Amino acid sequence: MPISYLPLNGKFKPNIFRTMGVDWDKYGASSSIIILDYDIDREKFRVIRRIEVPKSEYSYDNAVNLIVELNNIYNPSWIYVDRGAGEYQIERLHIIGEQNPANGLKNKVKGFQFKNKIEVPDPVKKTLTDEPIKPFMVNQLVMAFERRRMILSPYDDVLYKQLIDYSVERISQAGLPVYTSKNEHFIDALGLSYLAFVLEFPTIANGIKEIE
Repeated sequence: MPISYLPLNGKFKPNIFRTMGVDWDKYGASSSIIILDYDIDREKFRVIRRIEVPKSEYSYDNAVNLIVELNNIYNPSWIYVDRGAGEYQIERLHIIGEQNPANGLKNKVKGFQFKNKIEVPDPVKKTLTDEPIKPFMVNQLVMAFERRRMILSPYDDVLYKQLIDYSVERISQAGLPVYTSKNEHFIDALGLSYLAFVLEFPTIANGIKEIE
């Protein structure tokens, strides 16, 4: 069932600093969606909605329709999506965005494969460096919590338990951390929604510094 942290009346109050993170179903699990706002007055990030789509109700087309519906309600600036099980969904969302440019889906939906790398500015060397996506995403999220910049609902036991249970299970031969792979779907969704802030609004997230 959806969990909403604020009253839902048609459309939410516009906020350019709003993102959505989507972790598609895998290993027979449900799909997970988190919508994250930045509260300018408090200078903190706040989860305003968490949605779990049970496996029994899940299909690729249903997933696409849900994202379109949520986009109409919340109008996030960016939608970061797990590409691992979402190639079809991402393609469909881009097509819908082309057919209806007003929804912005063509540009705002971005897919990420956790096994790949992304280019991150190195302000010291004044160049771009390749960082493995998953460890980078997790480390950025950890910093947000350590800086007490993340607001969660005190009644959301599901997200709370996944957060406290999340850990590094082992280190791979390549020297990279391998994280918890069960009951962590909302962590990936939250990580993706926050990664959008880190990469698209770096001044707000304050996780990386631009090259001067």
